[in-house]
Amino acid sequence: MANIYGPILPLQLDSRNTEALVRALQARIFLESGGELNDFTPASPLSAITEGQAFAQAELLYYLNNLPEAFSLQWLRQLGVQRKVGSRALADVTFYKVPGYQRVLIIPKGTKLIANGNQVFVTLSEVRIPEAEFSGTVSCQSERWGSAYNVNTGEINKIERNFAGLEFLSNEQPAVGGTDTESVSGMKSRAFEVLSRRNLTTSVDFENEVRTLVPETSIVKVLTYEERFGLSELLSGNVVICVGDDNGNELSSSNLSYLIDSMRPRVTLGTNISFLSPEIIPVDLVVDVLYDPEAIGVGSDFLASQVLEAMRNYIDPRSLALGADLEYQELVRRLYDFDFVKSVNNVTARSMVKDSSSIEGFCAGFSGEETSTGCDYSYLGSVNSDNQVQKAFSPIVSYKLYRAQIAFTSINDFSPLTFYYENLYTL
Repeated sequence: MANIYGPILPLQLDSRNTEALVRALQARIFLESGGELNDFTPASPLSAITEGQAFAQAELLYYLNNLPEAFSLQWLRQLGVQRKVGSRALADVTFYKVPGYQRVLIIPKGTKLIANGNQVFVTLSEVRIPEAEFSGTVSCQSERWGSAYNVNTGEINKIERNFAGLEFLSNEQPAVGGTDTESVSGMKSRAFEVLSRRNLTTSVDFENEVRTLVPETSIVKVLTYEERFGLSELLSGNVVICVGDDNGNELSSSNLSYLIDSMRPRVTLGTNISFLSPEIIPVDLVVDVLYDPEAIGVGSDFLASQVLEAMRNYIDPRSLALGADLEYQELVRRLYDFDFVKSVNNVTARSMVKDSSSIEGFCAGFSGEETSTGCDYSYLGSVNSDNQVQKAFSPIVSYKLYRAQIAFTSINDFSPLTFYYENLYTL
């Protein structure tokens, strides 16, 4: 028979104060004497005796009640556990030159920047913006430690003195890493948690640690040796972690520095940790389903939004892990989850080709050919009834729905209703 386990109950130490102990002593004396000793007025010898005894007992109980905590703190001290006194926040700040200013703009290392709440940050290196460029970014550190320095985007916007040619400055991402002085209870909880955890060894260890340190990280994958070698031979000797936000965007340099500094002490000596950003492929989706308009009690636009949401939930890095395949059968199954769908006429998901050099026109951001009415996009591949699986192009690739055309065809007269959705996320 399997063992049954339960929590360890706390020690039942006496929580009474001096006043409660005095009342208990006087009641015990009165009862044990059969009521003969009953004078407990302030001038009575009995009051002096009971109050003195209660004081001595209260002193003893004070030390007994604090003994477990004192013992645990001393034990943690012997193990080398230290209390965190706090940490400074880090932020990337971008400086913008005045339009038309054609000289080199230099912001020296150690320049003080001020946030809206008067929090002071210091540049960690020199910023040099050449003549032909109009902006430059530098990492900054808070002057003091504390969570108050984890300011939001755009709050670092003032500088200690004027610089010729500088129009404005701003942090494009929130500051991270600022922590307050740790409480004793917080230190104990952290210490016992660390003692119960092993060093970072498995891929799950690394992935959990990344999510704990930077909660806004949505995409995390530790690459295997074969995956690293397939991407680049230069990565074969490292612990390589692919990280990104919901849209696959790379984390800020402040977040990456924070991850490396926090994880380095917990890996085997000589192990290097490096980070890659995922590659998210936009998807152009076409859906055509047969439905009965008389059997529904809501508008077709609402049905289309439901179908769109179901497709977005699947074609997303949070559902399709890095390196996973895009499957036709899964798309069809999710469509048949809706009662109003009688049959699926067509489902086609095409992988779009991004092009950072295309910045204007209908094809902006993508590879394709401009037409008079739109863009004839180029595609890497497609998933449909003939080609039911789109194999991942690399172990750091996933997909995200960018465009959708959802058509409802009536089973009565076969009249179509088509809904178009564009720019479903920011590239």
